Amino acid sequence: DKNSQSIVEELSLLASKYRIVMILYYIEGYSVKDIANMLKISNSAVKKRLEFGRKNLKIICEAENYDS
Repeated sequence: DKNSQSIVEELSLLASKYRIVMILYYIEGYSVKDIANMLKISNSAVKKRLEFGRKNLKIICEAENYDS
């Protein structure tokens, strides 16, 4: 639907290191541990990137007048 397409477009505005973990976790359904193994980073780094990605996605969506 249109709202899902908008979220994907907004995700594309994130830096790749945040966008990749957001897509793997929320869209592809991988666990934090699996993502950490794939990207060869720590679990805590994955969690921090997810946290940062969520915060920035919210800012982007609010700037575009979307409900977050």
